[in-house]
Amino acid sequence: MGRLVVRVGVVSHTYVEGENRKKLHALARAGHDVTVFVPARWTEGMLGKSWITTPERAAGIRICPVSVKRLRRSPATAWWSIRPIRRFLTDQNPELVHVEEEPWSIAASRVIRLCRARGVPTTLFTWQNIAGHPRWPLSALRRTTARAADGWIAGNRVAANLLRVLDDRKPLIVLPQLGIDPPTNRQSRQQSVAIQIGYVGRLVPEKGVDDLIVAFSKLDQPEATLSIVGDGPYRRPLEELADQLDVGARVHFAGAFSHANVASELQRLDILVLPSRTTSRWIEQFGHVLVEGMAAGTAVVGSDSGAIPEVIGEGGVVFPEGDRDALCSILDELCRPSALQDHQRRARSRANDYTHDVIATTLADFWQVVVGASRKRTRRA
Repeated sequence: MGRLVVRVGVVSHTYVEGENRKKLHALARAGHDVTVFVPARWTEGMLGKSWITTPERAAGIRICPVSVKRLRRSPATAWWSIRPIRRFLTDQNPELVHVEEEPWSIAASRVIRLCRARGVPTTLFTWQNIAGHPRWPLSALRRTTARAADGWIAGNRVAANLLRVLDDRKPLIVLPQLGIDPPTNRQSRQQSVAIQIGYVGRLVPEKGVDDLIVAFSKLDQPEATLSIVGDGPYRRPLEELADQLDVGARVHFAGAFSHANVASELQRLDILVLPSRTTSRWIEQFGHVLVEGMAAGTAVVGSDSGAIPEVIGEGGVVFPEGDRDALCSILDELCRPSALQDHQRRARSRANDYTHDVIATTLADFWQVVVGASRKRTRRA
């Protein structure tokens, strides 16, 4: 792929969470020197979590907290101090800056304009997979910012297609933002133990958890249990639905878990279901819990909302979103020991495509393409 891109700057609020930095460590192990700009303070209202970050140094990685003011609730309106990034460009002379903020965000716009003025190539990551979103004037900011970047990373195929409308010649790759740990071996389940089905995520209408509860209530598996991990405004209506369907005693609402506890829960589950439903303003962008479930050797089932089918691939089963009978039939089939074991093997195999090392290697190769193309343009100019 040519010469290694060594000095890279990364701008993203995602890395206030230490667990999300494993891709960065994989890049460092591969020989990249990565400086990561993250908010010094950050609150994620949807998750009910807040972070305070401090400067850190590790082999090949430097974490640089940046002063950030939230003008509104949306991350896109956060106003990042540009001074540390400007100083980085001057002192470190990076070969590329990688931005993981949506193209209609103030942060992405300011950072990419700054890099362009300094002649530093940039890559821009986006999840956006709804045509016509966001509305004007943010749509104009999206076009301007995206076109100013030298390369694009789309989190799903629809997002890639929407970028192609802006420019069908710019370097583009489809790649998840984050990876997972390598698949683990799981203990063989005892056939005498009841099948354990689960959901992990926010409890909001668009996640379709009510479809899962109804499908579960129709199962010809009276000993099966359903564990719902997560919290949100829809929890109480879901609890009432389980009681109305006479399965309340077998549906356990576990509340929100830490990342470590989610990993343990996925190991315990036999089947993980993500029954998302598309709305006019939202469509599943990826479904990271699916790849975490596959890595845990859990059989995975997902609706056909958004990117779910491309994420699951051959590693699980997809049903039409909102089709409760279809979901029930799939769960009935997976409750058979032979079918369950086969799908758990498929899941582990598919998970190998999403490890931190795979994601980091693919991203670094793309960086080389972008830097190479930028150098060619500079020589021609």
